[in-house]
Amino acid sequence: MKRYFAYTLLLLLLASCGAESGRFRIEGRLKNMNQAEFYIYNTDGGPLRLDTIKVADGRFIYETDLEHKGTFVLLYPNYSEQVIFGESGSVVQMEGDASHLKDMVVTGTEENEQMTDWRHNANRLTPPEVNQSAVDFIKEHPGSIVSNYLLSRFLILDETPDYQQAEELAKLMMKEQPQNGRLANLVKTLGGLKSYQVGKKLPDFSA
Repeated sequence: MKRYFAYTLLLLLLASCGAESGRFRIEGRLKNMNQAEFYIYNTDGGPLRLDTIKVADGRFIYETDLEHKGTFVLLYPNYSEQVIFGESGSVVQMEGDASHLKDMVVTGTEENEQMTDWRHNANRLTPPEVNQSAVDFIKEHPGSIVSNYLLSRFLILDETPDYQQAEELAKLMMKEQPQNGRLANLVKTLGGLKSYQVGKKLPDFSA
């Protein structure tokens, strides 16, 4: 009981202050969930590791080193995922109902608020409409880290990837993110992958 009280007190104390430079923090509050464990991993911009987040009394805090912007993916117990965008010195708040995880609200930075708005709208769309919505967002915000995630999730890792359009969008994004080496490598990779789509002429090869 004492350990549980101390843990809850620590959560409240940490939530009362901001993150230090070079650190990133997520503060969560969930209804209809008392205790649970989540997994979280980073896909770019931060330590490439899998961490565990413990939920106590519907609340949790996760903090990690982060010098630049980074993309984190929170894996819920039902195996659904929640993307969160971090940056040095920032604190992000997550609030929602454990029985309606798709409606989770993430605030604290412009990118997370943009993603929350996009995701809530996408929840009402059909799969083809979701992909088009992702394309529209990328064209409107080519310099956003949100666009980097949407490009990967809905045009490259989709069951029917569109490498041709992904390359066109990636080149558009490069104009706004000229120092993004990861994106530059992706443009080169997509240049080759687009030749391997259904309906395209197979390039010369030897075997």
